[in-house]
Amino acid sequence: MKNYSETVKFRYKFLAHVYDLMDIVGFRNKKYSPRLGLARHIPNENIIILDVCFGTGNSGITIATKNTKNKIIGIDLSKQMLKVAQNKISRKQLNNITLRNMDATNIRLNPIFDVVTTSLSLHEMPKDIMDAVVSEMVRVLKNNGKMYIIEWDKPTRFLSSIVFMLFPYFIEPKGFGKFLKLDWKSYLEKHGLKFESVEKYMFTKLIIASKG
Repeated sequence: MKNYSETVKFRYKFLAHVYDLMDIVGFRNKKYSPRLGLARHIPNENIIILDVCFGTGNSGITIATKNTKNKIIGIDLSKQMLKVAQNKISRKQLNNITLRNMDATNIRLNPIFDVVTTSLSLHEMPKDIMDAVVSEMVRVLKNNGKMYIIEWDKPTRFLSSIVFMLFPYFIEPKGFGKFLKLDWKSYLEKHGLKFESVEKYMFTKLIIASKG
Protein backbone atom coordinates (compact mmCIF):
# COMPACT_ATOMS: atom_id res chain seq x y z
CA MET A 1 0.00 0.00 0.00
CA LYS A 2 2.92 2.32 0.66
CA ASN A 3 4.06 2.15 -2.99
CA TYR A 4 0.50 2.83 -4.14
CA SER A 5 0.22 5.82 -1.82
CA GLU A 6 3.43 7.34 -3.16
CA THR A 7 2.24 6.80 -6.74
CA VAL A 8 -1.05 8.56 -5.98
CA LYS A 9 0.68 11.51 -4.35
CA PHE A 10 3.04 11.91 -7.30
CA ARG A 11 0.32 11.56 -9.94
CA TYR A 12 -2.11 14.04 -8.45
CA LYS A 13 0.57 16.56 -7.67
CA PHE A 14 0.45 17.31 -11.40
CA LEU A 15 -3.17 16.42 -12.22
CA ALA A 16 -4.62 18.63 -9.48
CA HIS A 17 -4.42 21.75 -11.63
CA VAL A 18 -6.27 20.23 -14.61
CA TYR A 19 -8.59 17.82 -12.82
CA ASP A 20 -11.59 20.15 -12.99
CA LEU A 21 -11.55 20.00 -16.80
CA MET A 22 -13.35 16.68 -16.46
CA ASP A 23 -16.36 18.39 -14.92
CA ILE A 24 -16.24 21.30 -17.36
CA VAL A 25 -16.30 18.93 -20.34
CA GLY A 26 -18.32 15.98 -19.05
CA PHE A 27 -20.82 17.51 -16.62
CA ARG A 28 -21.53 20.90 -18.19
CA ASN A 29 -25.17 19.95 -18.73
CA LYS A 30 -26.75 19.89 -15.26
CA LYS A 31 -29.11 17.13 -16.39
CA TYR A 32 -26.12 14.79 -16.71
CA SER A 33 -24.26 15.81 -13.57
CA PRO A 34 -24.10 13.00 -10.99
CA ARG A 35 -22.78 15.50 -8.46
CA LEU A 36 -26.03 17.45 -8.59
CA GLY A 37 -27.91 14.15 -8.43
CA LEU A 38 -25.99 13.25 -5.28
CA ALA A 39 -26.70 16.63 -3.68
CA ARG A 40 -30.42 16.24 -4.36
CA HIS A 41 -30.49 13.03 -2.31
CA ILE A 42 -29.01 14.62 0.80
CA PRO A 43 -31.39 16.66 2.96
CA ASN A 44 -30.43 20.10 4.26
CA GLU A 45 -30.33 18.92 7.85
CA ASN A 46 -27.79 18.81 10.69
CA ILE A 47 -26.01 15.71 9.48
CA ILE A 48 -22.32 14.82 9.21
CA ILE A 49 -20.95 13.74 5.84
CA LEU A 50 -17.60 12.15 5.02
CA ASP A 51 -16.40 12.66 1.45
CA VAL A 52 -13.66 10.10 0.79
CA CYS A 53 -11.03 10.89 -1.85
CA PHE A 54 -12.28 14.48 -1.83
CA GLY A 55 -10.02 15.52 -4.70
CA THR A 56 -10.59 19.10 -5.81
CA GLY A 57 -13.93 19.06 -4.04
CA ASN A 58 -16.49 19.09 -6.82
CA SER A 59 -18.97 16.75 -5.14
CA GLY A 60 -18.41 18.04 -1.60
CA ILE A 61 -18.67 21.68 -2.66
CA THR A 62 -21.86 20.95 -4.60
CA ILE A 63 -23.41 19.43 -1.46
CA ALA A 64 -22.13 22.18 0.85
CA THR A 65 -23.46 24.92 -1.40
CA LYS A 66 -26.95 23.39 -1.52
CA ASN A 67 -27.08 22.24 2.09
CA THR A 68 -25.74 24.87 4.48
CA LYS A 69 -26.78 22.79 7.52
CA ASN A 70 -24.64 19.81 6.53
CA LYS A 71 -21.19 19.42 8.07
CA ILE A 72 -18.77 17.89 5.57
CA ILE A 73 -15.35 16.42 6.23
CA GLY A 74 -13.31 15.77 3.11
CA ILE A 75 -10.27 13.50 3.16
CA ASP A 76 -7.68 12.88 0.47
CA LEU A 77 -4.18 11.46 0.19
CA SER A 78 -3.02 14.25 -2.12
CA LYS A 79 -2.11 17.52 -0.42
CA GLN A 80 -2.05 19.23 -3.80
CA MET A 81 -5.64 18.21 -4.59
CA LEU A 82 -6.73 19.45 -1.17
CA LYS A 83 -4.92 22.75 -1.75
CA VAL A 84 -6.90 23.31 -4.95
CA ALA A 85 -10.09 22.33 -3.13
CA GLN A 86 -9.39 24.69 -0.23
CA ASN A 87 -8.89 27.60 -2.62
CA LYS A 88 -12.28 26.91 -4.17
CA ILE A 89 -13.93 26.59 -0.75
CA SER A 90 -12.42 29.90 0.35
CA ARG A 91 -13.56 31.69 -2.81
CA LYS A 92 -17.09 30.43 -2.28
CA GLN A 93 -16.90 31.35 1.43
CA LEU A 94 -18.19 27.96 2.53
CA ASN A 95 -17.82 27.36 6.25
CA ASN A 96 -19.34 23.88 6.43
CA ILE A 97 -16.40 21.92 4.93
CA THR A 98 -13.29 20.76 6.75
CA LEU A 99 -10.41 19.12 4.88
CA ARG A 100 -7.94 16.55 6.18
CA ASN A 101 -4.94 14.92 4.53
CA MET A 102 -5.65 11.25 5.19
CA ASP A 103 -5.22 7.78 3.67
CA ALA A 104 -8.64 6.28 2.87
CA THR A 105 -7.38 2.78 3.68
CA ASN A 106 -6.89 3.94 7.27
CA ILE A 107 -9.53 6.54 8.11
CA ARG A 108 -8.58 7.87 11.52
CA LEU A 109 -12.12 8.81 12.46
CA ASN A 110 -14.89 7.28 14.55
CA PRO A 111 -18.19 5.92 13.13
CA ILE A 112 -20.05 9.23 13.44
CA PHE A 113 -21.14 9.82 9.85
CA ASP A 114 -24.73 9.91 8.63
CA VAL A 115 -23.53 9.86 5.02
CA VAL A 116 -20.32 8.61 3.42
CA THR A 117 -19.62 9.29 -0.22
CA THR A 118 -16.89 9.03 -2.81
CA SER A 119 -16.82 10.17 -6.42
CA LEU A 120 -14.93 8.72 -9.38
CA SER A 121 -12.19 7.31 -7.18
CA LEU A 122 -12.63 3.56 -6.72
CA HIS A 123 -11.95 2.67 -10.36
CA GLU A 124 -8.44 4.11 -9.94
CA MET A 125 -7.51 1.56 -7.27
CA PRO A 126 -6.15 -1.98 -7.36
CA LYS A 127 -8.72 -4.45 -6.02
CA ASP A 128 -7.08 -4.87 -2.62
CA ILE A 129 -6.88 -1.11 -2.08
CA MET A 130 -10.48 -0.62 -3.18
CA ASP A 131 -11.63 -3.34 -0.76
CA ALA A 132 -9.73 -1.69 2.09
CA VAL A 133 -11.19 1.74 1.28
CA VAL A 134 -14.77 0.48 1.06
CA SER A 135 -14.33 -1.44 4.33
CA GLU A 136 -13.20 1.76 6.03
CA MET A 137 -16.11 3.71 4.52
CA VAL A 138 -18.52 1.13 5.95
CA ARG A 139 -16.79 1.18 9.34
CA VAL A 140 -17.13 4.95 9.85
CA LEU A 141 -20.75 4.99 8.64
CA LYS A 142 -23.37 5.03 11.40
CA ASN A 143 -26.05 2.36 11.52
CA ASN A 144 -28.90 3.38 9.20
CA GLY A 145 -26.50 5.73 7.44
CA LYS A 146 -26.34 6.13 3.66
CA MET A 147 -23.49 5.49 1.28
CA TYR A 148 -23.33 7.15 -2.13
CA ILE A 149 -20.80 6.19 -4.78
CA ILE A 150 -20.39 8.01 -8.08
CA GLU A 151 -18.61 5.95 -10.71
CA TRP A 152 -18.16 5.73 -14.46
CA ASP A 153 -20.75 3.85 -16.48
CA LYS A 154 -20.55 2.97 -20.15
CA PRO A 155 -23.32 4.85 -22.02
CA THR A 156 -25.80 3.04 -24.23
CA ARG A 157 -26.15 5.72 -26.91
CA PHE A 158 -23.83 5.20 -29.88
CA LEU A 159 -22.23 8.65 -30.06
CA SER A 160 -21.84 8.87 -26.31
CA SER A 161 -20.21 5.43 -26.23
CA ILE A 162 -17.68 6.59 -28.87
CA VAL A 163 -16.78 9.58 -26.70
CA PHE A 164 -16.51 7.29 -23.69
CA MET A 165 -14.04 5.04 -25.51
CA LEU A 166 -11.76 8.07 -25.90
CA PHE A 167 -12.38 9.61 -22.46
CA PRO A 168 -12.28 8.28 -19.80
CA TYR A 169 -11.80 4.70 -21.09
CA PHE A 170 -8.59 5.50 -22.95
CA ILE A 171 -6.84 7.26 -20.06
CA GLU A 172 -7.95 5.10 -17.14
CA PRO A 173 -5.74 2.39 -15.58
CA LYS A 174 -5.47 -1.22 -16.67
CA GLY A 175 -8.51 -3.19 -15.55
CA PHE A 176 -10.96 -0.34 -16.14
CA GLY A 177 -13.04 -2.46 -18.53
CA LYS A 178 -13.39 -5.17 -15.89
CA PHE A 179 -14.29 -2.58 -13.27
CA LEU A 180 -17.20 -1.36 -15.42
CA LYS A 181 -18.72 -4.84 -15.19
CA LEU A 182 -18.62 -4.94 -11.38
CA ASP A 183 -21.81 -6.28 -9.77
CA TRP A 184 -22.29 -3.49 -7.24
CA LYS A 185 -25.17 -5.20 -5.46
CA SER A 186 -23.13 -8.29 -4.63
CA TYR A 187 -20.00 -6.29 -3.90
CA LEU A 188 -21.62 -3.93 -1.41
CA GLU A 189 -23.60 -6.69 0.26
CA LYS A 190 -20.31 -8.53 0.89
CA HIS A 191 -19.20 -5.41 2.74
CA GLY A 192 -22.28 -5.45 4.98
CA LEU A 193 -24.36 -2.86 3.14
CA LYS A 194 -27.89 -3.01 1.85
CA PHE A 195 -27.94 -2.17 -1.85
CA GLU A 196 -30.78 0.23 -2.63
CA SER A 197 -30.61 1.58 -6.19
CA VAL A 198 -28.58 2.95 -9.09
CA GLU A 199 -29.25 6.21 -10.91
CA LYS A 200 -27.93 6.43 -14.47
CA TYR A 201 -26.37 9.53 -15.96
CA MET A 202 -24.75 9.93 -19.37
CA PHE A 203 -21.26 8.67 -18.50
CA THR A 204 -21.70 7.85 -14.84
CA LYS A 205 -23.97 6.28 -12.26
CA LEU A 206 -24.87 7.02 -8.66
CA ILE A 207 -24.92 3.90 -6.48
CA ILE A 208 -26.97 4.12 -3.30
CA ALA A 209 -26.66 1.78 -0.32
CA SER A 210 -27.33 1.83 3.43
CA LYS A 211 -25.94 0.26 6.58
CA GLY A 212 -28.02 -1.72 9.01
